[in-house]
Amino acid sequence: MINIRFTGVNEIINGLKGTAQEASRPEMMLDMAARDTQAKMSQEAPRGLTGLLSSEIMVLSPNQFTRIIEPTAKNVRPGNRYSLPIETGWGAGGKMPNVESVAAYYGATGNKKLAFAIAAGIASKNYAPNPFVMRTYEWVWGQINNLVEPFMAKMQARYIAG
Repeated sequence: MINIRFTGVNEIINGLKGTAQEASRPEMMLDMAARDTQAKMSQEAPRGLTGLLSSEIMVLSPNQFTRIIEPTAKNVRPGNRYSLPIETGWGAGGKMPNVESVAAYYGATGNKKLAFAIAAGIASKNYAPNPFVMRTYEWVWGQINNLVEPFMAKMQARYIAG
């Protein structure tokens, strides 16, 4: 008889049994991980004047085994998300921000000239990146490593012939 036997401390064996039981409900596990990730991204996101970036983080479930966590806060113009410029920053002479969004953000909706001047000022300055999504991603991988690496380090596999 040839077999492969995994052995380890009782906690590992019990953990494997628990994992097998939980694996029968992968959607629950994914939903819990997605909620934790959403909360972490909200903590990492800059608050700004409105706090929208930290409060508008959605969890999407395109299928049974996938969860997408993303900041969805938009400027006034539909589809104009502002998380990417915050994440990556932008440099002097960069793209002019949406004047309507700037007007709404700074309460200058009745004064187009003021809104344009504010938008031009934003475009002329360097804004350092605030990689809150990347920090969240790194946190997720840290969580995975904290759980998996110690577990794997205690496992043993032996080849038994005969």
